[in-house]
Order: sequence, then C-alpha cells, then structure tokens
Amino acid sequence: AKSNETPFFVVSEKKIRELNKKYRGVDRVTDVLSFGLEKGEDLGDIFICYSQIKKQAKFFQVTAKEEMARMLTHGVLHLLGFEHENKKQEKKMFKEQETLVKKFL
Repeated sequence: AKSNETPFFVVSEKKIRELNKKYRGVDRVTDVLSFGLEKGEDLGDIFICYSQIKKQAKFFQVTAKEEMARMLTHGVLHLLGFEHENKKQEKKMFKEQETLVKKFL
C-alpha cells in the first residue's frame, strides 16, 4: 500500500477464523479484525468477512451495506486507538461508531 493508506481486505470465513485463532487465540469466525502498526505512516490492516457481515445484517435487520459500513468504521476506530475492553470504553467507542455510520449512510 502507498503511504497513508490502510489496506482493507475482504476474506472468507476460513481465513478470518484462521487470523482470529492465530492472533487473538479465538477459534471462531468473526466480522472484522484490525491490526495496527507500531511505526510508520500507515495505520494498519483491516480484514472483513463479508459472509459474516451478511449474517449479522439479517440478524440485526439492517442492510448489508449498513453493516459493512459499521464494521469498517469499527475496524478503523480500533486502528485509531479505540477499544471496548470495559463498559466505559465500549460506550465511548460504539457512540463514535454509530455517529460516523449515520454520517456515511
């Protein structure tokens, strides 16, 4: 990727599960994974599993486009330092996430 770009990858359920297991120790499919870089101008990489996005969209009764925007936003927020390890962090991150999603859609 060129400088100041964040690579964004759409991957299969198998690939996202492999990444989740390898880097987070969680052996299951997930929607989005973000991997920040310690140095350099790039923020990091974002991996999204589109088949999982479609399942979540159906479950939450939103369009796949909206859920994709939500998960991409979620990934970028992680790269910017947001976390949801506790309720306070979760509330702050998800509030920012939903504010941005509403602006995009």
